[in-house]
Amino acid sequence: MLANPILPLGRIVQMLYITGPFERIAPILNEFNEPVEMAASTYPDPKALLLPYREDLQLFEQLKGTLHNSSHR
Repeated sequence: MLANPILPLGRIVQMLYITGPFERIAPILNEFNEPVEMAASTYPDPKALLLPYREDLQLFEQLKGTLHNSSHR
């Protein structure tokens, strides 16, 4: 588990969601069909690794909604 920590994948999802045109986290997770390699870690099935954290990642949907609403005041 320490050889391939989940946090870097979570941060990629966070960055793509917050800065991208996505309205939900689910479409981003669906895009993680191919292996992901970064630094010293390789994730052969990143979607499978991220799915157990889907509810946690969906908290960013509330954050993005809050950020979006506050910028229109």
